[in-house]
Amino acid sequence: MAYLINHKNQEYIYIHIPRTGGTTVESLFNFNNCGINGHLTLQNIYDLNKELLNNKIIFSIVRNPWDWVVSFFYWIYNVRFDSDFIKEQNNLIENYFSNDIKKIFRNFVFFINERKNDLYFENNGLNTLKYQNHYDWLTIDNKLNSEIILFQNLKKDLKNKFNIDVIPKLNSIDHPDYKELFDNETKKIISKMFEKDIEYFKWFYENN
Repeated sequence: MAYLINHKNQEYIYIHIPRTGGTTVESLFNFNNCGINGHLTLQNIYDLNKELLNNKIIFSIVRNPWDWVVSFFYWIYNVRFDSDFIKEQNNLIENYFSNDIKKIFRNFVFFINERKNDLYFENNGLNTLKYQNHYDWLTIDNKLNSEIILFQNLKKDLKNKFNIDVIPKLNSIDHPDYKELFDNETKKIISKMFEKDIEYFKWFYENN
């Protein structure tokens, strides 16, 4: 999603990458969807209506890719049905009653890696890839054009940026620490899938 926010006489464009605290951000402001619906990248918006970006501060939230994939997995697994994730949920459905959550997660990682180029939000034909690097959500002509908030600093950075005292935690899914689910092979798969994010945002896999 992309939202136009007017806060204290400054206009912002917020690019909502799924599972990065976007529902929390949405709860803090009066906003509109810029007249464009769907899970859109910054490039999508530029191509549709580049004038919309004039004199706006663009910002977004990015997340450690191993943590992000675990959050995405648990959300898809627990929601059971969402029209945006039918392919993923069909892949998981035969394992819904399994007690081996690590095996189910491992299958999920293999699936999104193998299908990463045809798993997308349809967006009326724009076809935004779901599992692309967060960096690529925020570029115009392959150049980063957004201010960045790190997910682990979400409350502090939102408070400092917008001078808001109370930051709720919304639409969160309880799940174990991501390191409890990855094995060496799946860890390497995500490292390769999100190589650009890991390099640019200096993410690392915490071995504690």
